Amino acid sequence: MTEFKKDRPDLLPRRGPAPAPDEKVDPVDVSPAPTARPANTASTPISSYSAPPPMQILPPKAPAKRREATIPIGPRLSVSVVEILDQAMAEYGITQREALEQAIVARWGKTS
Repeated sequence: MTEFKKDRPDLLPRRGPAPAPDEKVDPVDVSPAPTARPANTASTPISSYSAPPPMQILPPKAPAKRREATIPIGPRLSVSVVEILDQAMAEYGITQREALEQAIVARWGKTS
């Protein structure tokens, strides 16, 4: 049986994960690289500083339109009800949501 394996390549030794390059560096000891500060030039004296122009006050915007609050529902309907719903949608050119809302309002009352 070992003769069948001779045509296979030798198993390569498994390698473990390589250590991180900064494995032995303590992150607390690492200081950030110093940033170069621009030199204060004497060409612009402080006395020539001028205050920025005052902010322009804009009139208040009109309030945004309120969106109608909706509640997501996922009704499971029988095949016969779906056929009636599809027929109403095709006949009146309304969406499924509009058809369901109109049917509920017509049956149980008015919306506020």
